[in-house]
Amino acid sequence: MLYKEVEPMSKKQQDILEIENDIKKLKDDVNKLQMNDAKQDEKIVNLQSTLASIQDDTKWIRRMITKAIVTAVITGIISGAIALFLAKF
Repeated sequence: MLYKEVEPMSKKQQDILEIENDIKKLKDDVNKLQMNDAKQDEKIVNLQSTLASIQDDTKWIRRMITKAIVTAVITGIISGAIALFLAKF
């Protein structure tokens, strides 16, 4: 005989093959999730950096608005004082 007759797989062998295939799929899924997790971590770091930059810009804008308000109040007080002084003379 040149070839062996192929015996049909037993139920146990089929179950073992099915479990092995499931394990391979699970390993692939875990690898994909790990890669996705690494990408998400990178995105989070970038977002944190962007938020820090926005926070710095917001501080600068707040300072400029505060300076403008203080300047306007001081200008109003000085102008009012000058107007009162000139009104008396």
